[in-house]
Amino acid sequence: MFGRPSGREVPVPWRARFEPISLRRLATPTGVDQFFELAHPLITVRDARAEVTAVTRRSSTILSAELRPGRDWGGFRAGQRVGLTVDIGGVPRSRCFSPVSSQHRADGRIELLIQANREFPVSQYLYRYAVPGTVVGLAAAAGRFTLPAAPTGDILLVSEGIGLAPVLSMMRTLADECHRGRVVLLHYGSVPVHADELAQLAAAGPGFRVRVADPRERPGMLGDRYLDAAHLDAVAPWFREARTFLCGSPELARSARVLYQLLGIGDRLRIEDPGEPVAVGSE
Repeated sequence: MFGRPSGREVPVPWRARFEPISLRRLATPTGVDQFFELAHPLITVRDARAEVTAVTRRSSTILSAELRPGRDWGGFRAGQRVGLTVDIGGVPRSRCFSPVSSQHRADGRIELLIQANREFPVSQYLYRYAVPGTVVGLAAAAGRFTLPAAPTGDILLVSEGIGLAPVLSMMRTLADECHRGRVVLLHYGSVPVHADELAQLAAAGPGFRVRVADPRERPGMLGDRYLDAAHLDAVAPWFREARTFLCGSPELARSARVLYQLLGIGDRLRIEDPGEPVAVGSE
């Protein structure tokens, strides 16, 4: 009695006649990110990107690059690494680098120190070809080599070579946070940044100091990347009660680990290997 009238079709709402089409499907096979980049290279749906805004080749192997991330990037914590992806010969290649800028930088940009190396195509490619306007893929920041959320007390930062990058970011972040404890940055070997930058950082607070260990001063110890208590006592006599963050060669890391264990303060030492890979792709 109340069944469908024979010979008649039930009207179908016009909206139901069309299958929903997502923006990602609409852009196939080009891909939604490639579709958006026609309007602006930093607008993406899936992959974050960054634009190189400034480059400085500080030496025959060291490049300083400033990047402006897209709005969809989540930022970083001082000490972490970020992955960059570039297209080399039609193949995406990725590698991680540590920002040297403060995590609180007002304009949101990040500065990276990149050391050209034949074993790492991305590093070599960026050193040769990066110019203002270059757009690169930018992965989320990763790594546990970070400062505590609200650091207190004294902090010793130790670095060697390109390992200066993450601890420099830490010191700049502490300066922006008006850290009240003492902070000493002890760097071994040549410095991949300008001396005036370190001088400005040393003047950031009453307890801030920067010391560069010149191999010519103590050739035996520094030539072997050997860290001893006497040397630390000379630059930071309070280091036994402080937190220490170290990024350098395996030899330097090994000597620090042995020293801190002998002193019974192994839990106060955090070590980062600047060459340790982080999975953001492959070179």
